[in-house]
Amino acid sequence: MTIKLVIFDMDGTIVSTAESYMYSMNLVLKQEGLPEHDLNNYIKWMGGGFRNLTMKALPESKRREEYIDKLTKKMDDTYGKYWDYHLRVYDGIYDLMDELVKKGILLAINTNKMDDKAKKIVKKLFHQYHFVEVIGKKEGIPNKPNPFAAKKIMEKAKATPKETMYVGDSQYDIETAINAEAIPVAVKWGYREEHVLQKAKYLLNHPIELLEYIE
Repeated sequence: MTIKLVIFDMDGTIVSTAESYMYSMNLVLKQEGLPEHDLNNYIKWMGGGFRNLTMKALPESKRREEYIDKLTKKMDDTYGKYWDYHLRVYDGIYDLMDELVKKGILLAINTNKMDDKAKKIVKKLFHQYHFVEVIGKKEGIPNKPNPFAAKKIMEKAKATPKETMYVGDSQYDIETAINAEAIPVAVKWGYREEHVLQKAKYLLNHPIELLEYIE
């Protein structure tokens, strides 16, 4: 098939960020005198944005709207200091991006991570690549699975949905791809169990496998 554009999710797809979330959120919880959580819990809670993560980290008795808002702000501030804690690129991602660039395929990123944090990660770890767009959570951009950002990226790249692969590790990513009428591709190395990824057209064990569905 002819592919012109590949849109990547960020957390759990091209970079492992769970430890930075865990470290930051646990600092906030500790300051509040609340129970901390292990990495497995944070992995389960990721993907829905900061507020969703904060809400799930709180005891049910503390899940009042105003308190969630307060701690979400504290989490945002704390993560801003420790966003690169144990941050790493998944094996094979650079190789995949190199091959896509060689083929003239455009790259983009769409994440529910705060936009400024997403751009910091790109600057630190992916500065060698040109991305059509890097779009995270910000005013005027609804969270995934709303396809607004994906459609905006396709429009800028002048790529049709049939020419676009959307690669992610969660049900939010698959639903975003479907809502944008792009080709949904799920990865097994991320933060979600395989059974929630079944609506994807392709399921990858390793990044370089994506090339099999392009060539």
